[in-house]
Amino acid sequence: MAKILNKNQLIMPNNPTTCTAQTLGKPMPTDLQAFFAHHRFVSNTLHTPTPLTYRDALTQLITHQVHAAPTTDHRAVQVLDSMSTAPTHFYGYNVPLRVFIPKTMQPTPTQHTNVMLFFHGGGVAGSVGLYTAWLNQLAATTGQIIVAPAYRCAPENRYPAAIDDAHSVLQGMVQTLAKLGIEVNDLIAAGDGTGGAIAATLVQDWLSGRAASNVPITGQILIDGVLDYTLSQPSAHAAPSDTYLGDSANHWTWLLGVQGLQQNYDWYFGKHDDRELASPYWTDLGSLAHYSDKPLPRCLTITAGNSPLRDENLAYHTLLEQAGFAAQLANFVAMPHSFWYLSAQCTQVCQQLYGVIGQFCHIADI
Repeated sequence: MAKILNKNQLIMPNNPTTCTAQTLGKPMPTDLQAFFAHHRFVSNTLHTPTPLTYRDALTQLITHQVHAAPTTDHRAVQVLDSMSTAPTHFYGYNVPLRVFIPKTMQPTPTQHTNVMLFFHGGGVAGSVGLYTAWLNQLAATTGQIIVAPAYRCAPENRYPAAIDDAHSVLQGMVQTLAKLGIEVNDLIAAGDGTGGAIAATLVQDWLSGRAASNVPITGQILIDGVLDYTLSQPSAHAAPSDTYLGDSANHWTWLLGVQGLQQNYDWYFGKHDDRELASPYWTDLGSLAHYSDKPLPRCLTITAGNSPLRDENLAYHTLLEQAGFAAQLANFVAMPHSFWYLSAQCTQVCQQLYGVIGQFCHIADI
């Protein structure tokens, strides 16, 4: 893939005013403000969290918040575990998959079926198990079949292990789901946070011919994705706002600020890895779109106004539009990064999020 942008060519986000942009999630719910003010994500005794302590903190946060949130009946979604039929290039690893099938969505061989291939976020701390309750809710509220790969995470498996896993899952998707009685017609590549980086990279690699698939990728959904590992965007260095974090601000920077981003990237990459080359943001999307022999997928970029990833997501949306992609933007302007983890404190905003995703997935031409 061509990488011709340089640090003097940053696409600074303008106020999106086109019909493809939505402004949502305003104001921040008072319950969420109160939660930030009175709870701590990382104890003040953990000045330098390790991957294990970070995983433990995120597990406690997500488990408590997602399970405390009002949900649809989890029996409305069938959850199946499977394995990718295509082994990875490194070590011949078959990636475990968790498949979420809404009971209202019973695919038949004659039915046009799109499947969301969702890569979880959470940095080094995320996992399919941790995301199961949230993905169950997403499948139930959107009526969308979701496949979640348990890709290898850092620091045990550094870059590009996760990308290699994504390639193998994409290559074997049709055969894997056929064993479950699902005939796939097209795919939507999606992810949040670090999973958004994997999804965006997978789409770029598919368009360039670096990744193979028996069905087209017709959609891309990035939920506040990590798109610039170089931390070049202004919002990456903005401190989380004391106006909603209160006296607990320093305890939340690991989830909401640059400190957590930097440490996760250091865990993810090796010493000599080129972070700019690995960043979806720095790809020349115009050249990629021009030379690709595949149809361009529609793109939905979702970001949050108080997120350190805000500017790279807004800028990436602009780059997609300039390159000729049919791009949509949803900006939850008053919300922080990972607000979807905290659905117990912002239920209505999360319902808006599910609605935006569901509408995108079920547009007729997808």
